[in-house]
Amino acid sequence: MHIIVVGVDHTSAPIAFRERLACSPRQVSQVLRISQQVVQEGILLSTCNRIELYGVCSESSDGVAGLLQVLSEARDVALSELQSYCYSFVDEQAVSHLFGVTSGLYSLVPGEPQIQGQVADALEVAQGGGYAGPVTSALFRA
Repeated sequence: MHIIVVGVDHTSAPIAFRERLACSPRQVSQVLRISQQVVQEGILLSTCNRIELYGVCSESSDGVAGLLQVLSEARDVALSELQSYCYSFVDEQAVSHLFGVTSGLYSLVPGEPQIQGQVADALEVAQGGGYAGPVTSALFRA
């Protein structure tokens, strides 16, 4: 099993592009539902400065490519354009990235406290829809 994340933030993409990827609560559920074709577990973190799709899958390269395709289709953005702005991390790097995000280390204003609530909310939405599983739930609670 591999933990993966694909996403964009204020350092990788201009605001106009991030706004095209941003999701309403209903759209978050739609993205997570589609992601189940690629990953066994999924959580989408969508804030004003970041959109990240986390997943657990058996093959990391297939998972990264699959989650990019999910975001591309669900948000109606060309895959090539998404790839030009997107970053991805696998396993330990994905875990480390989430911890950096949650601590506010990677925020536009480093240390801002809202991100912790946003991470908790993303977990709650994913759990409520049955998309989070034991790995992602433990990771997002850590």
